[in-house]
Amino acid sequence: MRVVYDFGVGSASPHRTPTPAGTSANHHAAQGTASAPRKESVIVISLGSDDQAIRRSSQDYEVVLSPEARLRDGEVRHHERSHARTLGPYATTPVMYDTARGPEGEVVATGGRIGVDLDPVPGDPSATLKKARVVLNAAHAPGSPSAADMRVAAEAYRLAQQAQDEIDGRSASRVAELRPEE
Repeated sequence: MRVVYDFGVGSASPHRTPTPAGTSANHHAAQGTASAPRKESVIVISLGSDDQAIRRSSQDYEVVLSPEARLRDGEVRHHERSHARTLGPYATTPVMYDTARGPEGEVVATGGRIGVDLDPVPGDPSATLKKARVVLNAAHAPGSPSAADMRVAAEAYRLAQQAQDEIDGRSASRVAELRPEE
């Protein structure tokens, strides 16, 4: 099986259909054989504009959406939904998916992301601490955090530490105010 990425960016030449590895239009004629070529599975991932359709004009191969691509789609969607559910009001965008289009027009997710509010709550370190804890939990929600998830978790941890330090500083100053002077 082969994977072919069709970028479809600004080429003036007509769209070329991928040919199976190790074959050419004259391959069987040059070999002097009359037998039909063996079919090869080729996955074409179109990354160009939507008006560029995948054209299948050869009998030498079959374009299919692999089970691995469908499995990846499910994993990506579950992963991002886990973040969105846990983030709640701290999500700044809806889930955005990176997608690929299969040969029959089906769309599969290959990656995803969601915006996160990591700004401190002005004048309210307790609310900031609560927000940081929610974001930290959301980063770990899928169970198998990505590198990007770990970066968000580190930033949320830093925010939580700053908020906790501010809370501790205010508590210490209040205790000092309540102490009787000797």
